[in-house]
Amino acid sequence: MLPVFKRLVSFFLAALLVAWGGSLSLAQATDTAQVASLGPSQLHLGFDYEKSVIQPNSYIDRERETKNYVVQSLSFPSIGDNGQRGNLVTALYYQSQRPGKKKLVVVLPIWGTHTYPSRKITESLMDYSDGEMNILRILGKDYLFDWDTMSAISSEQELIAVSRQMVERVRTHVKDVRRVIDWAEAQPGVDPDRIGLIGFSLAATIASLVVENEPRIGASALAMGGANINEMFASCFGRAKETREAITERLGWSRETFERKLAQPLAPINPASFAGQANPDRILMFDARYDTCMPRTSREALWQALGQPQRITWPHNHKMAFLTMTFLGGNTMQRKIYQFLDETL
Repeated sequence: MLPVFKRLVSFFLAALLVAWGGSLSLAQATDTAQVASLGPSQLHLGFDYEKSVIQPNSYIDRERETKNYVVQSLSFPSIGDNGQRGNLVTALYYQSQRPGKKKLVVVLPIWGTHTYPSRKITESLMDYSDGEMNILRILGKDYLFDWDTMSAISSEQELIAVSRQMVERVRTHVKDVRRVIDWAEAQPGVDPDRIGLIGFSLAATIASLVVENEPRIGASALAMGGANINEMFASCFGRAKETREAITERLGWSRETFERKLAQPLAPINPASFAGQANPDRILMFDARYDTCMPRTSREALWQALGQPQRITWPHNHKMAFLTMTFLGGNTMQRKIYQFLDETL
């Protein structure tokens, strides 16, 4: 039986790695010292917006309904260009059927790539809480970054222009998350004083920007994210790698030059630019020791920017770290996330 079990495990690992083949599509480019020396006012940063009442299109998704949850499918117009079809924000709202106001946890997607982490944590939170929390899972079927347009640039000026467009997309998503919270805290079953946020990979980077700029977030779990987005653009795999190689070959740049050139254009969405604006006591951070997609300098910069919160480091690379969300890893990550949210909220 033991050899058979080993073969099954090997098969599972291989299948999972193939499934994660496209994984997070980021890349790198940042002069860390330069960016760290600039404050938000100098970079013209900000994620403010004018509040308005959101009235989403919604319907009850009966197929997803459970003993403890009614599930609403939601959609409403984004505040700007968000890179999604129709510029819509779409989400699934798992509303507890138990009486009384409950905590709310917002789960972000890894836009355009894998749904497993966000789907798995949602299912786990539903099971663990037994209906004692509401969950709002934002969907993101399309890429956040326009890799095709970025890959086709023919000059440094074009790269900077496209990068700034992508910066605006990220800022739009952060604002839209804040607008989602506006809607959610007005729901009768939501306790507005107990709102949590979860993000994986690219979504952890976006979530850190939300945490640094949205005081209503009472607890957040950030897994395998990073700061210094230009460094991620310069080292990650998948679409990021394809884009990086197309640009460096066409412009005759080294990877180091590519990283440096993107530092300033991407500075407005670098979590390190907002250092000191988050409460580290309300953050749980996961990272992976051998992660090359989110390189060590990027991970360290995020940890420092967030005030050195509680940190769990897995002895894996970027992809393999997500095995901690499977039976092979004892479902360890989601159990730790639930415990943290339960205690902190």
